[in-house]
Amino acid sequence: MLAYQKCEVLITFMAGFVNRFTDKLRAPVLDELFATTDWRQIHSIEKPKRKKFLLDLYVKQLKEIGGAKYIRNFEMIGKNNQTIYYLIYGTKHWKGLEAMKYAMWNVDRRGIYRFSDLTDINQTYLIDYSSTTHWVPIVAEMVFKEFKGKTVQIDSIHKFVITETPYLFKKGEILRYLEKSEPPKIIQVRGRRRKLTFPNGCFITFSK
Repeated sequence: MLAYQKCEVLITFMAGFVNRFTDKLRAPVLDELFATTDWRQIHSIEKPKRKKFLLDLYVKQLKEIGGAKYIRNFEMIGKNNQTIYYLIYGTKHWKGLEAMKYAMWNVDRRGIYRFSDLTDINQTYLIDYSSTTHWVPIVAEMVFKEFKGKTVQIDSIHKFVITETPYLFKKGEILRYLEKSEPPKIIQVRGRRRKLTFPNGCFITFSK
């Protein structure tokens, strides 16, 4: 499916089920599932880490063999606090990844991409990440570390946040935080008329 340029996939990966049947009898099926025999290394891995190993291998193969450029997964936890499955989203365009991240954050506003059936979907959290004040400083520092001393167009920052961090691109909050910091971490913005605004196409210079 990913051979098509504008195709995206949403795969239900039953990590717990696969982990239960990594024996010689199912070996040919798993070889086909992963398009490699590397999954057989699972028997030398500690049991608590096996599901994560299988997920990482599948994601790796989805990129290298399947052709997905951007991937985000979402973990589903059952009532017994066990991983039931992962939803794995794959696309060739980072804008598709952005749309999926927004959808996933609507389900888990903590930004850890996990839903547990142990708790109520209407639960409240000690830290509510739907409030940008909790996570904007974190992603802002990630942006500054990446672009320190550089002048880049705002699109480059947008793409970095979407593809290289678990967060959303709230450009006003993130970039205002950097410009208002002491000392300012954004020292010039070309292509704007008002201070503390960041219009499309503007160029941003970060301090060293």
